[in-house]
Amino acid sequence: MKKLLLPNKKWISTLSFFLFFLLGNSSYIKAQICNATYVITDQNILVSNLENRRAIIKVYDENLAPVFECSSLTDPCHDPLLIELNDCGTYYIQIQTFVNWRAKYCDIFEEVNIIGCGG
Repeated sequence: MKKLLLPNKKWISTLSFFLFFLLGNSSYIKAQICNATYVITDQNILVSNLENRRAIIKVYDENLAPVFECSSLTDPCHDPLLIELNDCGTYYIQIQTFVNWRAKYCDIFEEVNIIGCGG
């Protein structure tokens, strides 16, 4: 009669910890789809579809100096959020949303150009 070989307890414990860590921390599982969007109209950026998530939204000028910021840590970002810019030019928008503060859901960083200002 053949003897059935089973893994030892230490191996099972290590595997269980690894699976718990991997499955319990959704930042390692990228099955989610980011639905956050932004639209540029005149000198405004309209951010929407944050889906009631924790969010950090920033807009930087062409020199990467911040010109707008909201964070759910200090002051909740509204959804939709209207950001009014004073001047035409190149800006960068960053939209980050989180399931919890350790698991990032959206991470957008893109260049936007504001054109057609009066003058």
